Amino acid sequence: GVDVSFHNLDETTEPVDIRFENCRMENNHHSSVVIARNKFNGAPKGKVLFNDCTMIGGKVRGVELLRKVGDGFRVEFNRCRIENACPDGAADVTFVSRDWSDNPPDNIAFNDLVIVQPKARPWFQNVAPGVGPAAVTNLTGAVTVKSPKGEEKIVLDAAWMKANFRDPPSQPPVRWEMDAEPSVR
Repeated sequence: GVDVSFHNLDETTEPVDIRFENCRMENNHHSSVVIARNKFNGAPKGKVLFNDCTMIGGKVRGVELLRKVGDGFRVEFNRCRIENACPDGAADVTFVSRDWSDNPPDNIAFNDLVIVQPKARPWFQNVAPGVGPAAVTNLTGAVTVKSPKGEEKIVLDAAWMKANFRDPPSQPPVRWEMDAEPSVR
């Protein structure tokens, strides 16, 4: 599979420009694609593109986006396919925030993503959703899910985002530290 992790990069580094084309990732131990940003503040600019790639049989997930916030690099899946991933029933695409105070995932496109499921289940899951001060505004595309229940086309528009992400809080989140008073982050 592919693991794109920006452990030591931030907004001060050169923009990233990574492109995967016509790739086939098969029977990965965890997820077929993992994309991560490991810093609280600042993410590198640029883009990570997957064009015409196929991900088959990821044991845990097809695609996992960790701490992918909107102020950094863009991620696009263009004409890609996820097949027979997640035998234990997890979602095919998962977003994970560092913790509840991080901003939610954003600046992501799933353009004509096709997901083929061996059994019907939700295709998307937002785990440990970030509810930081930013709103989700740039998550776009169209996803077609094929399962034993039939075929469903999902358009990632404002209504879909509202149904899947919380509105940002009106005040900065409070971060609790052990043995300390709460502080605003």
